[in-house]
Amino acid sequence: KTSWLDASCEALGDPGPLCIAGDVMVFGNRFLVFGDFTDAAPERLVGIARFRMDAEEVTVGRFRDALQSGFVAPDPVTLHDEPLSPAQGACTFTSTPGDREDYPLNCVTWATARAFCVFEGGDLPTEAQWELAATQEGRDVKTPYPWGQDDPACGEVVFGRAELAGTEGYCAQNGWGPVALGVQDARDVSPSGLRGLAGGVSEWVRDAGEGYKHPCRATSVVNPWCDLEEAPNRIVRGGAWASPPPTLVGTFRFTRPAATRSDFVGFRCVTEGKP
Repeated sequence: KTSWLDASCEALGDPGPLCIAGDVMVFGNRFLVFGDFTDAAPERLVGIARFRMDAEEVTVGRFRDALQSGFVAPDPVTLHDEPLSPAQGACTFTSTPGDREDYPLNCVTWATARAFCVFEGGDLPTEAQWELAATQEGRDVKTPYPWGQDDPACGEVVFGRAELAGTEGYCAQNGWGPVALGVQDARDVSPSGLRGLAGGVSEWVRDAGEGYKHPCRATSVVNPWCDLEEAPNRIVRGGAWASPPPTLVGTFRFTRPAATRSDFVGFRCVTEGKP
């Protein structure tokens, strides 16, 4: 009899929720140590049940459709009808449908991101689910990037498109700001077809913004997540359109205040399988 940890699930279309089979994973990265809550250490062995994950980040158009279908956002997304530019910012949502409907939604709070996923019958992924999808699903070994071992390349992953915190814009020749899904991201695809886990926009996940040594991390080795309901900070995973190369690895993590509306941060949803 197949156990819940080995159970597979059926892909539901593209774009749409794709199957991530249950697996055991070394969660974290002992080499990513910054001396604070962004540490990806200590590593530990965890088991993760099957789940389905959006093939792509939630787009402006998909979010707009939900609003028209009755979704009420706890916090409004930032409206930005002007062209994307360093002077005016890179929030993608517009007051009326336009040429950014296929862009990843950004400038959205954690509460609104999670409420959207719940409205659509799912939730935000946990850190462990997100890391499994980004580094191990469909592979024999854990890899640094969703596509494998090779370093990201400009024009094939959406990153390094701006100077950020003193770093050069590695890919500034390819333009500034986020781009539509499917543009300049041909390499940023996992074996099962998950797109944009390394670049594009970083992504809210469900966990509270605590390090791996926090007591909330010791509650379970099966489907673990840091469940602190009133946590002021939340974890963000993945690189973004302005990120330097080191932040594109699938184990990189950082925190943001849950109320932040950042033009670097969006989200995708999961639907959890049954053990």
